[in-house]
Amino acid sequence: MRPGPRGALVALLLVLVLISLTPSLAGLLPFALLAAFAPARRRMWRAALVLPFSAALAATAWWSSGAELAMLLLAKSYLSVLAVLTFDAVISAPAWIAALRSWRVPAAFVDVLQFVHRYLFVVTDEARRMRTAAAARGGFRFDAAAGAIGVLFARSWQRGERVHRAMLARG
Repeated sequence: MRPGPRGALVALLLVLVLISLTPSLAGLLPFALLAAFAPARRRMWRAALVLPFSAALAATAWWSSGAELAMLLLAKSYLSVLAVLTFDAVISAPAWIAALRSWRVPAAFVDVLQFVHRYLFVVTDEARRMRTAAAARGGFRFDAAAGAIGVLFARSWQRGERVHRAMLARG
């Protein structure tokens, strides 16, 4: 039985607040146990994609405050993204967007969330095409991965600029 979009959205927000307020790694254990029982392994791998971006913040925290805070930041970011991906797998985008609109969340904020959700799929598709091209050229090389991420960012930025210009042209 699938939960309704409003209840699932409340549950997601509650989980995200609890994760963010948890002061220690031991306190994150219940969330980690819930994540271990997530039905899709692919979702767990997709959530791990946030770790390289969180690692920069974690490295700064490690340098200034120690390893425990750095590990806590990495764990919180991973579990938060996993919660959002699980929510997205259970509730369709039109349903949670309608729930936000029914709660009278400002329209500009809901529109931005809708665009972000839509363009994540565009960026994912672009990354898939780049991965296919890399495989055709001889496979994955770690030294080329950073350059590929930079190219993906540049392509996404250019696509966003084109969409922005098209929207301005249409009024």
